Amino acid sequence: MRLTLSSPASLGPALPRCHALPADSGVPVGASGQPGAAAPAGFHALWRSAAVGAGDRAAGAARAAAECVLTYGVLHDAGLVVTATAPRAAVGVTLVQAIGIGRLRLLAPCRIVAVEESPERSGFTYATLPGHPEQGEETFMITRADDGTVWATVSSLSRPAALAARIGAPLAARAQRAVVGRYLAAIARAADAAVHR
Repeated sequence: MRLTLSSPASLGPALPRCHALPADSGVPVGASGQPGAAAPAGFHALWRSAAVGAGDRAAGAARAAAECVLTYGVLHDAGLVVTATAPRAAVGVTLVQAIGIGRLRLLAPCRIVAVEESPERSGFTYATLPGHPEQGEETFMITRADDGTVWATVSSLSRPAALAARIGAPLAARAQRAVVGRYLAAIARAADAAVHR
């Protein structure tokens, strides 16, 4: 886990260091995106979904929600500062996420390990890199159900990696649930804005 004193704009120098690191999720690639899959020993599974569109405007909501996810708007709009090696999700892209107050930032590096992009299913999965406070994987996915409903799902398999995260595991789990709620709200806002233009 890395705490830094920096402005959000100064995260760029962290990218080359993080991009050279191997992904270290501790779980098989894509495991976090498997509904109902059992969490590996020591890992916590989190799975939350919200309907973000339906009816005549479902296609527009799905496109907007997918763009929000694939261009990292879901992260930015949830309050994270994000620097990435590419402006759109692709396998191999490294992200450094930061959250904090003022100049005090907690850095969370990760790498995109899977991407899907189709009218029925769009999103990405990232695996944590060394230095992330958690070890694991997180998936952001937009899907269209058979009835036309558009669903946003955020799922993860994780365990504390840093000593501070292990000591504060109950608080870290609560914070993770709160951030997932902000992710889903960000996707819902993007989908809603698209259908009310």
